[in-house]
Amino acid sequence: MVDIAYLLLNEYKTYLVTLISIDVTIKIYLCRNINVNQTCAGGKTALMAAAEKGSTEMVRLLLDHNANVDLSDEQDMNALHYAALHDNPEMLKVRDFVLEPEVVTTRFFLLQLLLDHDIDKSTMDDQDYLGKIPLYIAAGAGNLEAVKCLTSNGSSIIKRDNFQFGPIHIATMEGRTGIVEFLLQMNRNLVNSQAYEMKPLTQAGQQGQVKTLEVLLKFGANDIQDAFEYAILENHQDCAEILLKVLDRPDGIETLTHIFNPFGSMELV
Repeated sequence: MVDIAYLLLNEYKTYLVTLISIDVTIKIYLCRNINVNQTCAGGKTALMAAAEKGSTEMVRLLLDHNANVDLSDEQDMNALHYAALHDNPEMLKVRDFVLEPEVVTTRFFLLQLLLDHDIDKSTMDDQDYLGKIPLYIAAGAGNLEAVKCLTSNGSSIIKRDNFQFGPIHIATMEGRTGIVEFLLQMNRNLVNSQAYEMKPLTQAGQQGQVKTLEVLLKFGANDIQDAFEYAILENHQDCAEILLKVLDRPDGIETLTHIFNPFGSMELV
C-alpha cells in the first residue's frame, strides 16, 4: 500500500495526477484508518511533506486525523522546520490567528496552525542536524511573518546552530533587513553578539548588505573598524563609504579612491 507522505512528495513525478486528485486520494486513505504518521524515505511524514509544500488545507486535514507535529525526520527536521522554509506569507496563512491588525481575519498562518495543535512547546526550538531551529530557518528565508509567529509563541531568538550562528547572524548575512530590525527591537544586545569572531555589522560589511548595515549602525553596532576592513577586503564600496563616514576619518571618501579603481576592483598597493 502506498503511504500518504510518498503521495504528497511525488504527485507529479510518480503518479502524474493533479493536486486535487492527490487531495481526494489522501482523504480516501485517511477514511480507511491508514496510519497518518507513517514515513517514507528519509523519515518524512505526510505532515512534513504538506508543510514543505505550503498546503494549509492538507496540514489541517492531517492534524484533524491526529498527525504528530513532534516527529522528526532523518535530518532532525519536524513539520515546523518545513513550514518555516516558505518565504511567501500567503502560503502560511490559515485559521484563527492574526499577527498584524491589517491582516484579513479569514487568512492565517500554517505555523500557528501547527503550534495550536497540542504541540510540545519544546518542539518549537528543536534543532535539525545542523543545529538550526525553525526560527533560524525562517530568519534566513526572509519570512518575517513566520519569525513574528514563532517569537510570539516563545521561540528563542538567541539559540545558536552548530556553527554558533543565531537568527540575527543568518538574517544579517542574507540581507533580511526587516527581520534584523525586528530581532533588534526584541533584544538590542544582539547587535554586538559574536559568531566565529564576527559581529553582525562585520558580517554585513563582508557580505555587502548595505540596508542591513545601516540598521545595525542605528542600533549601536560597535565593530565599525572591523566591518570597514571586511567591506574593503570583499570590494563592497557602498558599505565601505558608509562605515568610513561613521569612523569620521579626516581623509574621508578620498581614501576609497586610492583603494578602488574605476572598475570597482581593489588595487593592491
